[in-house]
Amino acid sequence: MMKNSFLIIVFVNLFLFQCDVNKEKRKQLKRTDKNGEIEKFEYFISNNDTIIDGIYEKKYGNGNLKVKGGFKFNELHGYLTFFKKNGHKEKTSLMDSGYKLETSLFDKKGKLNKYLLYDYEENLRFIISYSNKTVVKYDGLPIFRALKDKGDINYFNSEIKVDDVLIYKIVVANIPYAKRSIKFISNHRNNEIYLVYQNDSTLITVEDTNHEKGMYSIKYAVEYKFNDHVTPILRDTLAVKYIVK
Repeated sequence: MMKNSFLIIVFVNLFLFQCDVNKEKRKQLKRTDKNGEIEKFEYFISNNDTIIDGIYEKKYGNGNLKVKGGFKFNELHGYLTFFKKNGHKEKTSLMDSGYKLETSLFDKKGKLNKYLLYDYEENLRFIISYSNKTVVKYDGLPIFRALKDKGDINYFNSEIKVDDVLIYKIVVANIPYAKRSIKFISNHRNNEIYLVYQNDSTLITVEDTNHEKGMYSIKYAVEYKFNDHVTPILRDTLAVKYIVK
């Protein structure tokens, strides 16, 4: 009998962009609008189509950054940061191929005062506010399934066979000023679970292989220990269930 195999794979540097093969063909475009603001982005040509892909920047007329982020195949992807004219951060959003997953808001002095977590329909799922790095209050769910479309929703309703590899994603808040730990437990010994993510990832990919028939139940648990040493530990769980036939 195969021993229970649980492995967490943490990738510190994950660069899996298909467009990397086109690096030598990538070009850069700069343009200035009527307000004197300069916009710069990277692109490449594929099958006579212009694909915006790579670094994106926009600067105020005084030369200070206004927006900094990136595109992946014409969609905003990665961290998108907005700045005020004085150089202070205004907000930072994490984008996943055009979808906004999280946003950090900053006050007039550039200090973080709110963190918000969204699902793929941009519904607010979790919010936490700060004052001088100390938690004021929080509300919502810091962990949930990532459902982009009906295909994701119906995924577990399809027929799952022995040794099939289930691949799905979960969203776990990357709460500022807190140490996050993620654990999971399965009701079966004979399934292999791999969590693929970076240390500060909000979106986690799960690869789950099952070697026996039956009902499977995976429980994910997240814990946050806050740096202010005042706020109680925040814990939450997510249960994923499916049948292997």
